[in-house]
Amino acid sequence: MKELTLLEIIAINIKKIRISQNISQEELAFRCNVSKNYLSDIERGTRNITVNIIEKIIKGLNISINELFAVRN
Repeated sequence: MKELTLLEIIAINIKKIRISQNISQEELAFRCNVSKNYLSDIERGTRNITVNIIEKIIKGLNISINELFAVRN
């Protein structure tokens, strides 16, 4: 089984947490002050993100940094 990159782990976690909180991509993008397309790229793991964006996403989802970086099965 392929080991996930950190970018892939973050992407998977953002999407799973967003869905579990019943938040649309549009709503999370609004909360993070980014475009919906940018957020979509992040969730697909095709966009390299900065620490500033990570901070916005953590605040937008109201989660800890540990939740964002957690390796889930």
